[in-house]
Amino acid sequence: MTNPENPILYTFPFAEKRIIEIGSGAGSFTLGFLTHAREIVCVEKDVQSHQMLEAEWQENHYPGRLVHRQIGFDELVPVDLGQFDFAIFANSF
Repeated sequence: MTNPENPILYTFPFAEKRIIEIGSGAGSFTLGFLTHAREIVCVEKDVQSHQMLEAEWQENHYPGRLVHRQIGFDELVPVDLGQFDFAIFANSF
């Protein structure tokens, strides 16, 4: 499910980092990041996208921790989520 068409994204130093991904969808970028990141907090309003991402994560035993927040961007309160090393807005790529 990872997106090999954007190899530049995988050159960032994500190793052992905590990342927030806004608009993660079904995880076309997320799972690639999970091979290196310590934790990714996925913010996505769509329930089906969360379920697809979770199923793929569990099936392939990715090393990083995946945390879901089923909310829209307009409902997001970043202070409640803690600090992050990187913020990713995948729909922007």
